[in-house]
Formats: sequence, C-alpha cells, structure tokens
Amino acid sequence: MANKSREAVQTVINTNLADNSTGNISAADTRGTQTDLNDSAFNIISDNADAIVDGINKVLMIPAERTKLGNVPADTNQELSDLNSAIVALQGSLIPQGSWNASTNTPDITGTTETGYYWIVSDAGSTSLGGITDWEVNDWAIKTSTGWAKVDNTDSVLTVAGRTGNIVLDAQDIAEAGNRIWLLSGAQTISGNKTFSSPVTMNNTLTLDANLLGDQSARIYRPVGTAISASANLEDLDPNTFYDVDASGGAVVITLTDAANSAFAIGTEFEFSPIDLTNDVSFIGSGSQTIESKDLNLKLDGVFSGSVLKKTAANTWRLIGTLKL
Repeated sequence: MANKSREAVQTVINTNLADNSTGNISAADTRGTQTDLNDSAFNIISDNADAIVDGINKVLMIPAERTKLGNVPADTNQELSDLNSAIVALQGSLIPQGSWNASTNTPDITGTTETGYYWIVSDAGSTSLGGITDWEVNDWAIKTSTGWAKVDNTDSVLTVAGRTGNIVLDAQDIAEAGNRIWLLSGAQTISGNKTFSSPVTMNNTLTLDANLLGDQSARIYRPVGTAISASANLEDLDPNTFYDVDASGGAVVITLTDAANSAFAIGTEFEFSPIDLTNDVSFIGSGSQTIESKDLNLKLDGVFSGSVLKKTAANTWRLIGTLKL
C-alpha cells in the first residue's frame, strides 16, 4: 500500500465516478473507489477507544494508567489465578476451621496440609502436632508452611499492673498498696505508728517490745524487772513490769507522786511480789495521788504472794492483792 497525493486520489474518484453531478453511481463504482482510497492509505481507522464498539468485555487504559498498574500479564486467566493465589497467601493465618478436641484429636487434623488453617482448642489434651503436645483450652493450632505452630492464648499476659514489657514491681506499684503493710515470711522492720481498727488474730507466738506497743505491752506479756531492795518513786520504775521486792536490808517504800501520774497512762500496771519481808514493804500517795485498796491496807503481806498497782483514772491508783494494814 502506497501513499498517494490529493491529485492522484482525485483522479481515482473521477475515474470511478465519472459524472458526479448527473450520472448514476453503481455499487461496484462505490466499492472500487473505497478500495482504492483504502489502498492509498487515505482512509486510516482511528485507534481512539471511544470509537471502538466492542469494548464491553475489555479494560482500556491510556499509557499513563498502564504505567501505574505495571506489567499486566498477557493471559488474563493467568492474571486472575496469580491474584487469587496472592490473596490466599495473604489470608493464610486468617482461615479458621472451628474447634478441636486436643485430647481425642476430634476432628483429626494431623494430616492437614493447607497452610494457614487453624483450630481453637475446645478441650485440653496432648495430641502431637509436629512435636507440640501441650494444648490448653483456647490455644490455637495453626498449620504453617514449615509445620505446626501454637498460639498460647491461655498463658499470655497482656499487662501487669498496667505495664508491658520486662516488668519489675514492688508493693507500691500495685493499686491501693499505699495504705497497706505487707508482712513478709522472714525478718521485717516496720516503721511509723500503726493503728489497728479491729483485733489482730495470730496463730503463733508473737514477741513484741515496748518500742512497738508502748504502754500497751502489758496486754501481751509482763517482763521481769530488776529486784527492788530500797525505797523508790513510782515514776522511776518501768511500767507494766513484774518486780521482786527484797526488804531484808530495811523497809521499802514505793511513793506515788504527781510525776508518776503524768508519766503513766490510765491502765498502766505494776506487779510486786515480796521475796523477803524482814521489814515492811508499803505504798504511799503524795500530792494529788490517791491509792484505793481493801480496808485501806497499803502493805505487802506474805512472801512470794503478789499485788498489783494499777492506774484506774487520773491521779487514782488501785492496789490489789495480798495486803496488810
């Protein structure tokens, strides 16, 4: 096919359509003219997609759009197949198959070959899947491209006290720990004043000293003090203490002064037991102090007997026990 000038084309038209104003034009003349025009490359069919009718099953793109899409496989069926395979691979870990009894291997999944299939354990058991035999309820058994894997949902800890990662806690990191005392099984030092709003029950022997309980130590035990062999003011003695009294060297007088009233709380006690009564052991009150006793007896009576002096109110003491006038 060769290109022709406008003059040559016009000659062809004049030859096939000799009288274009009055003569009749036959079908053969028209076909000949069209053929000659086509052969001369005068008529060129446009490749404009808008002019192509048979486009209902085709995707037509301009070059710029084809560049964005990349190389499109020539075989459309192969293209769809590759796309489907990519989707399956992408969703491999997201293909649930239902529940699995790891004790009875129901259903039997040991022969599974489909990568990405997984089952949720409904019953704990030891069925072996690729050497994995420890299955707990809610674990996932997943078939991978290299074997079996387990998602350990039961043992997984998401956070501890609101923290994630490598966590190290002490008592203060736990909610509401600021108002609590944590008692350890071993030795422990507790500082500060402690108030118990209810009785404390203990199953084993508890040894406490006055530094912890103060003047409440008498409720636990009464230690033995140094034996008294001479007269003394009460404020010079340790409260809530047991005393032997030795009067072999002379009379012993215990004086309750106003200083004793200030020094000791109501409820404080002293216990006295004479080990020698060669001379008298007696109690007297001075200043504002009053001593109450049976028949106003204020002397100890009977070796190895016992008497208790207790502060019952402000400036008031009570002497109870084996006494004489």
